[in-house]
Amino acid sequence: MTCSPLRRLAIAAVTFALLSHPGFAAEAATSATARQLANESMAALKRGDALREGWKPEYEHGIELATQAIAADPKLADAYYALFVNEGRKADRTGLASKALAVAHLKSLLEKTIELDPGHAHAWEARGEMLIRLPRLLGGSASEGEQSLRRAASLAPRWAKPRLRLAELEWDRGESAQAREEAEAARDLARAAGDGDYAEAAEALLTKIGAKGS
Repeated sequence: MTCSPLRRLAIAAVTFALLSHPGFAAEAATSATARQLANESMAALKRGDALREGWKPEYEHGIELATQAIAADPKLADAYYALFVNEGRKADRTGLASKALAVAHLKSLLEKTIELDPGHAHAWEARGEMLIRLPRLLGGSASEGEQSLRRAASLAPRWAKPRLRLAELEWDRGESAQAREEAEAARDLARAAGDGDYAEAAEALLTKIGAKGS
């Protein structure tokens, strides 16, 4: 069905009026500010990850920026994810006790991210890793974790990490053939993306699988 020139002109006029409305412009500016804060929070995370010492201030700065992003736009999924990864990394590097105390909060941040953006592959992958690694007493579930990893892999088919985590899980369960298939896929994806760390990890897993099978 095609629109008449008059109808197209009317639609354009309404769209222009909406975009020109002060409230719409203010909301767009707020959303842009929140996204910038979330991006800066992730940059702080990367700086912290690169440090062997003195990493805590970077994660804390990332937490502060992500919190500001959420305040600016409570519907921005990436802001909750940025808060999750900074708080999670800080807890992980601080110690086991700190991580155990933070589990419920970290899980809630991931659930909020997925609630706001069901297609957030990174949140699904992180959820999968968390559920697999956590003991049952803290809410862990290998089956739910695997489902989350497969969801991440389907949402981001060119991303090596969820495929690598699936390969590791299958290897731990003694499923050598499936683990090899996933590890090979992860290696190839990592190479195509120029991600040396994941390519190396996949190769190392393939070496273990090959040594066990020989």
